[in-house]
Amino acid sequence: MAPSQKNWESAVIDGASKPLTSPWSDKASDLQANALKVMDALTIADGTYVDGRININLAPREVLLNIPNMTPELADNIVGSRDKSSGSSSSSQSNDRLTTAWLVIQSLTDLSTLKSLDPYITARGDVFRVQSVGYFDQGGPSARIEAVIDATQDPPTVVFMRDLTDLGRGYSAQLLTTGFGSTQ
Repeated sequence: MAPSQKNWESAVIDGASKPLTSPWSDKASDLQANALKVMDALTIADGTYVDGRININLAPREVLLNIPNMTPELADNIVGSRDKSSGSSSSSQSNDRLTTAWLVIQSLTDLSTLKSLDPYITARGDVFRVQSVGYFDQGGPSARIEAVIDATQDPPTVVFMRDLTDLGRGYSAQLLTTGFGSTQ
């Protein structure tokens, strides 16, 4: 075994407990180079998805603080390291933030702490909540709906939808007319 490698865990193989040796060192560069491929290809869960993990790229500090083994310092570092320009959307996040390994890669925590947090956290999800507003620029009727879309299956499925039209547009006309398809 190379000096930078070590036994991580053991597994029962053919009825006998055998140590598993990591092919990578504890160096952040090894983790950065391999984490996304490994985490996308392997799982220790039998199901098609895992329920109830908290997305560390989106969750507010108050939610992060309720994760077992999460320290206030780590929660502050996670929130403080987020790219403020990308808003709250995970669709535009960079590839280095697609796994929880970024916490170690960016030296926010060590591998041992990440292992203790891992059962409770994720860096992305496949269930999305959207609100859609339809209206006329010059006034008149408007419509507003909210939906939850589950993309853990193909094709994605709308699992919840409700009509919010009675609550009004919910957004100012100025906010709704900025961005794509803007009339200004």
